[in-house]
Amino acid sequence: MKIRNLLLASFLVAAPLVPIPASASVVCENGICTQSFQFTGSQQSWQVPTGVTKISFKVYGASGGRGGAGGEIRGELTNLPSTLYVFVGGQGIEGNNAPGGYNGGGATTGNRGNEGSGGGASDIRFGFSLSDRVVVAGGGGGAGGYAGAPGGMGGGLIAEAGGSGQGGGGGGGTQTSGGSAGFSNGGSPATSGSFGIGGTGGFSWNAGGGGGGGGWYGGGGGGPDDNSCCSDGGGGGGGSSYARSDITLNVQHQAGVNTGNGRVEISYQQIISVVSFTGEQIDSELAEFQLVMSANITGLNQEDFETTPVSCSLSSITVNGTQAVISLAQCPHGTVGLTLKSNSLASGPVSSVTSTITFDKEAPSFSWGEIAETTNSQNQSVSFNLSEGDLTVESLDLGQCQGQIEAGILQLQDCPEGANTVSLLAYQLSDQWGNVGPAEPVSFFFVVDISAPDGVWSEVEITQGENYRYAALLTFSEPVTFDPIVVNFVSDSDCISGFEQTDNGWSFFADCSYASGSWSLPELSVLDEVGNLGPSIQRVAVFSNPQPIATPDPQPEAQPEPQPQLPDQPAPIESQPAVNPVLPELIVVPPVEQGVPTPVTELPIEIEPAPIFVIENPPLLPQPIPPESSTSDSVSAELEVVQPEQEEVEAIEESEAVEVPVQQASAESQPLQSEAPYLWIGAAALLILLLIVAGWRLIGR
Repeated sequence: MKIRNLLLASFLVAAPLVPIPASASVVCENGICTQSFQFTGSQQSWQVPTGVTKISFKVYGASGGRGGAGGEIRGELTNLPSTLYVFVGGQGIEGNNAPGGYNGGGATTGNRGNEGSGGGASDIRFGFSLSDRVVVAGGGGGAGGYAGAPGGMGGGLIAEAGGSGQGGGGGGGTQTSGGSAGFSNGGSPATSGSFGIGGTGGFSWNAGGGGGGGGWYGGGGGGPDDNSCCSDGGGGGGGSSYARSDITLNVQHQAGVNTGNGRVEISYQQIISVVSFTGEQIDSELAEFQLVMSANITGLNQEDFETTPVSCSLSSITVNGTQAVISLAQCPHGTVGLTLKSNSLASGPVSSVTSTITFDKEAPSFSWGEIAETTNSQNQSVSFNLSEGDLTVESLDLGQCQGQIEAGILQLQDCPEGANTVSLLAYQLSDQWGNVGPAEPVSFFFVVDISAPDGVWSEVEITQGENYRYAALLTFSEPVTFDPIVVNFVSDSDCISGFEQTDNGWSFFADCSYASGSWSLPELSVLDEVGNLGPSIQRVAVFSNPQPIATPDPQPEAQPEPQPQLPDQPAPIESQPAVNPVLPELIVVPPVEQGVPTPVTELPIEIEPAPIFVIENPPLLPQPIPPESSTSDSVSAELEVVQPEQEEVEAIEESEAVEVPVQQASAESQPLQSEAPYLWIGAAALLILLLIVAGWRLIGR
């Protein structure tokens, strides 16, 4: 029995199991594409190409550790979801307590060190769980420990059982149950396979059993062997394969064809699809569309396309392998579309595909940028908007301005004052398609204003009420920015001045009595709409309303009041007559000597001519003369006019004439009264005195 098992194990190991190479990417030949999935140790997904409704599959399970090879299942899968999930089984390994291969391989628990774990199954799923599997390829079972029996081959509806030594081999998985556990020759027992998972090999210090292979149902674990004389652990059973019958076609099973890790291959008929579909305008009349398909294009004609709008005509179709060029003519300005109908080719496309372009059949658009209607500069920078192409100064009518185009800006110089017009001439612009325009000139207008604003005052209007009102209206030569506070008002009277805006300008007024004055608008104090300052000189409004001079009633001319001068009183001098002072307007003429009877007296009397007194009336002084200014003694007394008595005159006539000296009274140095009445009274008193003296002398003669 032992020799038989050893020979079987040798045969299985030496069997010509050639690995099937795997593809790393999609390969398409003759309209058939194949996608290969290799072992990664985790789930993989695949997006079903649009239009693919059926695939062909080849699924390979992994082999067990030092054990049976994995199975294969192939066929066709229909009713596909948008995504398939692929799990590729991992190969079983040797070792103490070796884990099973990825995706369901059973583990080992032996102590010998050469026990093999089961290989994992490979499957295709519609979801993520074991119940979502639709195609499964079973994995091979692991070999028993020491010189133990080989593991069973994976695959098939009922997988092969593992070989038996002194420990029994595990059973193979079926479509409804897992493989049974191999019997134990001492040690710990193995476990049975289950849904999707291989059983665990039994444990022994001497030789453990192999792990069962994963599959639709996993194989059972091999039994251990405690007998040291004949150390053979049982091999694990292989896992079964599976295909869901309602969605699979032409299914084929084959057991034990794959060694190493599992793999999955999916093949499908290539659906011709649109790789790219683009268009471009060639000129003002023609557009071309380039179509690239996933396979060679055959049988393409005008009936396979639709144009939008329908006024476009399909003029030609040129096919070269997977590419085609379709030309459209007589298309209008706007959006132009070309649609490839669905299933217009042998195997596609699944749905229609449309390519659109914007067809330009209009001349370049042009407009001038914003510019002020009125400006105070003779140089202007004007922007413009040009949809395509270039603008040259030769295409412009600059009027009386000079100019050039710099960095997309029209620079105008030396434009004259007044109205100016600049125009883009007709049909001077063209685009890349040959469209020419504009059909009419495109112009802009502006006015150059470099004149300073001026202010004009009206005549000052004078009206009389309780007081006089003086008012003047200030108007301007053009609209301006003006602050009335800058106007300066001056007057020689205390006036209340103000201002208010009217429909015609600004009214400035002043209320007061008689007055003369003016309002002044300073130079460069107002600003017009384009920034010119004015006026160039000060503008002034002047008024004059002086108070009339009253004419008084005629008054008698005031005469200066004579003032007596009282000189010092010297001793009488007989031989020297008094100096005749100049008396204004009054001269006393000496009387004519007449014969006078000689009175009989005892003493002879010699009569001498009486001195003539001229009293000078000094001019009136504007201010009193202080006493200290006089160097002569002053008499602080008023002159007293003494009327001579008649008896004394008679006595003198009868007696000899005796010369009586008359003292000249100096004017009192006290201040003169400035009042005119007092001066006149003094002058009258002196006049009376002179008359008395003159009469007395006449009488004495």
